Amino acid sequence: KKILTSILDMKEIDERIEFIKKLKLSFSEKINNIEKKLQEQEEKIGSENRRLKEIIGKTQIGDQLVEYKKIFPEKDFLFDLKNIDITIPIDKYKEQLESIKKLVENYNLLIESNRIKAIDKINNISTLSLKGFFYRDKLQDYSEKKVWWKQLSDLNNFFEKKIISSEIVTYEIIKDKEVSKEITEYHILLDKKNTLSKTIVGDKSEIISLNKKRMELKEQQKHQHIIDIEHCPFCGTFLQDLDKAYNDLTIILESSLGDKEKELNQYTVSIAELESSILNKINDILKPWVEELILYHEIKNLKSITDAELTSIEKVISNFSDVFKETKKEENDFTYLLEKFHSKLDELKGNEQVLPDNELSKLNEIHKQVFDNNKPNISVEDLNTKYLYIQSKYRDTYENELQKNEEKSKKIKEILKKHERATEINKLLELIRDYNSKAYKNYQEQFIKKIQLPLFLISGRIIQNYQLGLGIYAEVNETQVVFKVNHDNKKMNTDIFNILSIGQLNGVIISILLAIRKIYSKEDQLNLIMIDDPLQSIDDVSAHSFADILVEEFPNTQVLLSTHEEDKSRLIQYKYQQGKKTTNNYNMQLEYLKD
Repeated sequence: KKILTSILDMKEIDERIEFIKKLKLSFSEKINNIEKKLQEQEEKIGSENRRLKEIIGKTQIGDQLVEYKKIFPEKDFLFDLKNIDITIPIDKYKEQLESIKKLVENYNLLIESNRIKAIDKINNISTLSLKGFFYRDKLQDYSEKKVWWKQLSDLNNFFEKKIISSEIVTYEIIKDKEVSKEITEYHILLDKKNTLSKTIVGDKSEIISLNKKRMELKEQQKHQHIIDIEHCPFCGTFLQDLDKAYNDLTIILESSLGDKEKELNQYTVSIAELESSILNKINDILKPWVEELILYHEIKNLKSITDAELTSIEKVISNFSDVFKETKKEENDFTYLLEKFHSKLDELKGNEQVLPDNELSKLNEIHKQVFDNNKPNISVEDLNTKYLYIQSKYRDTYENELQKNEEKSKKIKEILKKHERATEINKLLELIRDYNSKAYKNYQEQFIKKIQLPLFLISGRIIQNYQLGLGIYAEVNETQVVFKVNHDNKKMNTDIFNILSIGQLNGVIISILLAIRKIYSKEDQLNLIMIDDPLQSIDDVSAHSFADILVEEFPNTQVLLSTHEEDKSRLIQYKYQQGKKTTNNYNMQLEYLKD
């Protein structure tokens, strides 16, 4: 099938078309790359020009000539340099100068806002810190006499709980007083009482235990009759009334504890009298300190205001430290002075409008960085002139850059015009390729058109297949030559490769060869046909038809045929002899062996 359908292939033309195709593809790629780069450059320059024009538009200074003047001699701000860095957006300089201008214009309001802000901060100082400052002398005394005040507080706690601790005799406020001896005596009596109490408890326990054992022994003797009932079970003595003797001894043993209990009662009375005396005397000692102790417990853990807070207060109220402290005047107590203090702050604050916190913070930062927290020594006019100078630097520089960019843009446009000519050349290559393709297609169509009739007749005679029609019809489609036959009374639309056998297809190949030879042979060409084993796979009928065609259609043409079958060789000779043509038969094997 490939052999048949490619009879019109011309490698030279195909290679030429493919070469033009590759050339156009390569040329198109280069053109597109160049065009892309040029467009990118043009777009970049256009974007830069728009940026420059925007900056120049912001520097509308007219024809005014601005001389350089440093407005901050001791500092090196970028906006105050002679050689302005124009790589920084001009809006950045404008923003900085506008911030400084705002500070200069609102300096008094800034100072007032800071003053009111400071008063608000003072108003927020905790009451406890102010109370600590008010009682600072007291707190100092508490700190210096820490042990003494601790002892006084503990003594008060003991007194409230009616506890007479032995350690209070060591307290500074007690040790040199008469009550100290009473406390010592109190604890001596308390110790003796405790010792005697323990002794009585022990003796009582032993007497009870002894009487219990005597009772048990007595009962045992009564029931077991180990000895006579008149004999004492404890000592064996004969007694007329054993029960009476037993009871008398029991009474004597129990009454022996009475003296010790009397002594214990005397200790209790003495201790109670001493306790009352001691508590009365301690009460007399504590009475002058009652109010002081209340204040001590109230303020002992307070922290005073910080030095920074005191400084900020004294900036507003200069005599604060002299007034805000404890005195003997009851009317100047802490509550009164605290209320007066806050009233004074509200009076000083007033009702004026202040700057918002965020704006105040920004202006304070500028005030510190630019003016070192000093009063501004420049005017708004100075700042306006400075901005005009910056604008002039931007305008001069960017106008030069804009002019250079315009020249670059002009060159790119010239290159783009040349590029348009290159695009036209690329289109010409496409036309050349299309022309070659169409010419090649036309050549194929003309070729097939010329051999259509001879092929139809010759193939019909060789194939000898009446059911399919007389012969083969050839045409050219988009990609190759197509051979069709009439099948089932349809038009010529059936591909021969779906209908014919291998032998018939070989006949078709021979038919094509002979049809081409018939149409395109010339007198000045070599009049010769050479076919290798043409009868190899065709049937006998087709073989006869093939031989007849050679003799009848090519009578004056020298024909060289090869075959492996003797009968086919004789058939060819016979046909030529019928046409009175000379033939020669050679056995190639014998010829080879002869040599």
